[in-house]
Amino acid sequence: MITNNFFSAIADLRRNWGWFLFLGIILVLLGTAAVALSYTTTLVSIFFLGSILVASGIAELIYSFWAKEWTGFFVALLTGLLTLVVGALFLFKPIQVAAGLTLIIGLFFLVSGIFKILVSILVRFEHWGWVLFSGLVSAILGFLILSDWPEASLWVIGLFVGIDLIVYGWTWIILALSARNLELPKNN
Repeated sequence: MITNNFFSAIADLRRNWGWFLFLGIILVLLGTAAVALSYTTTLVSIFFLGSILVASGIAELIYSFWAKEWTGFFVALLTGLLTLVVGALFLFKPIQVAAGLTLIIGLFFLVSGIFKILVSILVRFEHWGWVLFSGLVSAILGFLILSDWPEASLWVIGLFVGIDLIVYGWTWIILALSARNLELPKNN
């Protein structure tokens, strides 16, 4: 039995199709830029993550001294120090971090691709084939990263993140165009 919530969700999807289209176009453009500047994308990603970790470590260290009477003082202090050191490694050893991140990203693409494939086959929602295609692309990218690791660590992160963004963007574009044409059933 289909409820009014279902019809409301379809109406929301149809009403907001333009935002989904906009998201898809932005993802395709960002993916294209990431592919064209793959070496830079890799280094920027590493420095961005390093900066976030350093800021987080500093914030946690400051917090630990504000709450030094708290029983969790040493846990907060050690966690803040660890986060700060890892962030500093990102900033001062970017090539080594790129190799480690390449390995992690390769595993991520492989696992997320397999997940997309399984969900699209098991659930079979409308236009599930596009999500299946996206999953196949992600799984292939993960395999390619892992098969050439660590030699391609400096450019592969940016390249493959860009390719995945492009395919995921097209998935949103297809969803948006399909949502635009959705029709609500007539109430009897």
